[in-house]
Amino acid sequence: MKRKPMVQRKSSNQAETLKRRRGKLAIVSALVIAANGAMGYFIFTGKIPPENKELAMLYAGSLLAALGGCIAFWTGSSMGSMQKTNLLAK
Repeated sequence: MKRKPMVQRKSSNQAETLKRRRGKLAIVSALVIAANGAMGYFIFTGKIPPENKELAMLYAGSLLAALGGCIAFWTGSSMGSMQKTNLLAK
């Protein structure tokens, strides 16, 4: 069995690591989107008790900030940086 040179093995391992990381990031992003949808539903349908309204609004603000971070990642320079690293690993 022929062994790959060390440089090729390392870049192939990096590419697989990036693929796994991207999958995990997609799952986290989907969870953030789902949580935003659920929170929006509960706020707009009035199913939150009045004594918990302030806490719900604080939670909704945090979720919206996380959603903004997800959007910025997938459309911004972080995603481009990940793609560039992936190309360099090939």
